[in-house]
Amino acid sequence: MNSKSRKFSVKSRIKERVLSKIALGRLAFAFLICISLYLWTSNQIWSQSVDLAHHYALITRLFDSGTVVVPDASLGEMTFYPRLSHRIAASLGALFGSPIMGMQLAAVGSMIAAWVGMCTMLSSFGGQVRIRALLLFAVLLIANRLVLKLDIFGSELVNNYFFSQLFAQAAMICALAVALLLDRARVPVWIRYAFLIVAILVIESAHLLPALELLICMGVLVLSDLIEVWRDKRPAIRKRFYIYAAVSGIALVGTAVAVVVHPTFSAMRMISENNGDLTVHRFSSLTSLVILAVVVVISSVLLLLGWQAAPTAIRRDILPLKYFGSFGLSASLLFMLQCIALHFGQGSEYACKKYGVALATILLIQVALHLVARFSLSTQPFKWLANRRLAAAEIVLPGVIIALAFFSPVPRHPELTVAELHKLEVQTREIAALSAKQVSPLPTIAVHLPTNRPMLDYMYTIAVFKAPRNQMVMHILANRGPSDYSNLYAVVTTKDDATYDDKACRLPWSTADLVAIDAACHRKTERAAAFCRSDFDFTKPGSVSPLMLSGFSAMEESGTWTEGRDASFKCELPPSDAFKPTRVEVVTSAFVSGSRQQHMTVSSNASTTTQAATFKSAGEVQTITLPLTHSNSGWLSLRFSLPDAISPKEVGMSTDDRPLGLSVKAIRFR
Repeated sequence: MNSKSRKFSVKSRIKERVLSKIALGRLAFAFLICISLYLWTSNQIWSQSVDLAHHYALITRLFDSGTVVVPDASLGEMTFYPRLSHRIAASLGALFGSPIMGMQLAAVGSMIAAWVGMCTMLSSFGGQVRIRALLLFAVLLIANRLVLKLDIFGSELVNNYFFSQLFAQAAMICALAVALLLDRARVPVWIRYAFLIVAILVIESAHLLPALELLICMGVLVLSDLIEVWRDKRPAIRKRFYIYAAVSGIALVGTAVAVVVHPTFSAMRMISENNGDLTVHRFSSLTSLVILAVVVVISSVLLLLGWQAAPTAIRRDILPLKYFGSFGLSASLLFMLQCIALHFGQGSEYACKKYGVALATILLIQVALHLVARFSLSTQPFKWLANRRLAAAEIVLPGVIIALAFFSPVPRHPELTVAELHKLEVQTREIAALSAKQVSPLPTIAVHLPTNRPMLDYMYTIAVFKAPRNQMVMHILANRGPSDYSNLYAVVTTKDDATYDDKACRLPWSTADLVAIDAACHRKTERAAAFCRSDFDFTKPGSVSPLMLSGFSAMEESGTWTEGRDASFKCELPPSDAFKPTRVEVVTSAFVSGSRQQHMTVSSNASTTTQAATFKSAGEVQTITLPLTHSNSGWLSLRFSLPDAISPKEVGMSTDDRPLGLSVKAIRFR
């Protein structure tokens, strides 16, 4: 070996050592960032969506018994929902003895894993192109946080709570990242696609949408590989083209058939018929999402063509163009297919909008990729960076990207904390265990728990007390309280709650903050409280029985809002003539915004007339008097008609989506 060869060999070994140290440093720093993110957000939940309650109920059922007994009226559609993500959450929860902690670990872990996969793919660029790509994407993430406000991966846990979709999406991204690394390492193509086929079927056990994305993505990658084989002029390779095409086609068709016959496919197809409330920021309408999908299609095709047109020598170094192009084409084509299905009466607009986060994320990444492809595919080094700074950037940038991407969709303040939910979980489960010893066919519900959030009352009612999701339980979610105590065994509520803690009806189970009330006993108390009397104070919790109200929201210090365009109040006149009112007075203000007025009418079954009123300014209080001409014994009802009821959200005042009409202060009988 001559001196030049020895010098080259020494330099190569030194370079390999430096690169291995940089790679190790990159992994260590990224790992440190991931652990820090876990610890930072382990107590934060950014949603109060009913989806949170439904996923928690399924996880709790798997945590308790490892399976779901069918039918289970407390689970509804979650009875046949794909369960892989919930099983993993239940297993994690078993380590801490808490379903809510298991769900939080799985949710935050999925969010981190999604961006670890994305960052792995971006970091697969060769040479200093990698640093350019990461820097550009970091700048775009900062711009997104401050200005663009696009819903990117992780937004699934904000406002809505698409737990299993994010879990499966993270698994899909990580599988795609592994396929890219196998491709870059020149692992035989059949191993790469065998891995993707297995990944597709496993991911489908968590959620259908990301599994379909990966299936279409694999199809695009196969097509890209076939084009590459076809363009190879060597006769031996050309002869194999038809064999490759046939085997690939059989594999794709077989995988597609396996996806369709998988139980998840029929379950998710049924669920997709339900139309829910979902808004994708910046793309609120279906038309805007269609435009976004078209842009992503064009962008993806350009990336794929750019990769195909690149010199063979650098294709391995720019594989992210191929894989992100395939991902974008997959997500946008599936979205368009879902829109076509909607046009023919299949699925729902809600199902179409669930592709919005993937499309927005891909667009953001592809903007960075196009800039890289346009200006940075040369191998010339940065002239303004010294080698040490370059090495530092190599180590730090992937971790920084993960952190920036993680915090981009996350609000500054959480909606809920795991600590408060875990505290409620422990106490409700303690009461549930005690009440289970008393065999009763009637359910137990939770109302007015310490958090004072109807969604959490509903969540523990179906998850811990396993009450069926019937109309009465849905009333709890709507903050209207139980409508019929005769169909209940017990009511679990906060100790000393003004509305439900009937001390004479307490059952012998309690915790530090909760008590259980005998429903049959409380029903008698409520019936007595429902008799008509001189004054009903709508500003004092517990002064008006929930059984007397329909179409009203929860009591507040300033009054009780009507919710919707119709509301009613009823009380029972005693059989004797001891209390026989001749008129009723309603003291109320109304929700008025700007020049929008609030009109209302009130009528009664004890009156032949109606009274109308108009509220022109916020804070205006009126006393509306209605004569009562035949107030005999029995139920006396007041009916309120509110054609102008509107939510603060609709007029841009707040996020409150309740259609508000009147804020009733008092009802007086004279």
